[in-house]
Amino acid sequence: MNNTRAQLYLLKQYGFSDSILEYIFESNYQPIDVIFGNDSFINLQVEQHYTKKDNELAKDYHLFELFARNVKNKNDFLDDENVKLYFKYDKNAIDKLLPRDKQPLFFYAKGNVDLIEQDFKRVSIIGTRKPNEDFIKKGRKAIKNYVNKGFVTVSGLAEGIDTLTHEVTLELTGKTIAVLPTNFIEIYPKKNIKLVQDISEKGLLLSAMGPYEHAYKSGFLERNTYVAAMCDELLVVQTNLKSGTMNTLRKASALGKKIYYLD
Repeated sequence: MNNTRAQLYLLKQYGFSDSILEYIFESNYQPIDVIFGNDSFINLQVEQHYTKKDNELAKDYHLFELFARNVKNKNDFLDDENVKLYFKYDKNAIDKLLPRDKQPLFFYAKGNVDLIEQDFKRVSIIGTRKPNEDFIKKGRKAIKNYVNKGFVTVSGLAEGIDTLTHEVTLELTGKTIAVLPTNFIEIYPKKNIKLVQDISEKGLLLSAMGPYEHAYKSGFLERNTYVAAMCDELLVVQTNLKSGTMNTLRKASALGKKIYYLD
């Protein structure tokens, strides 16, 4: 990782927004210098793009320095050979999955990156967190059909249909991608910790959140965007009108994806 990207990574982990970091990168500024430096003219330009949180974080360089030192002393995350970091401004596999305006500054992958770097057919399978027995049976059959056709299944690791999708795919020795709303450490829901481990060994984990970032509601909505964007088609297995499934469904529709429903 070159110096500018390393600085952006540290600032992102510290809590600065993608929007300010992208503005700084596109303006060819040195990230740490421009945020914590003393050039009042440049500072004024940059501050116009701050979020409220960015403004607070930029007030104390010494706190950031302590954080950065701690991260550098505990860089086991980036030393993990199974973890790959994708940078938005590089030409890479994420460009094939997500429109540039939908990409986070950094995207993290753990597991078999061939599932996004090679040309596989992908189906996103989503649905309620509390499916009834009838739809569990129908869902299992549909997942099996997709696996037998060579599709990579994609879902968001939530309880219910998401979990069913990942579990059944692995049972059938198929290929699955879990898009997490959290980082790879703070797993949600916690009951899926073992499943996450299995997917990292036999499939692929994806996340827009690094090891020092914390999950917020916005992270779950962003997860839905990625699940919708990276599929060739989307299958909905039981849902209701007020749900994350409907959020994903609307995003897939806006992107012109093929959408199917189990009834």
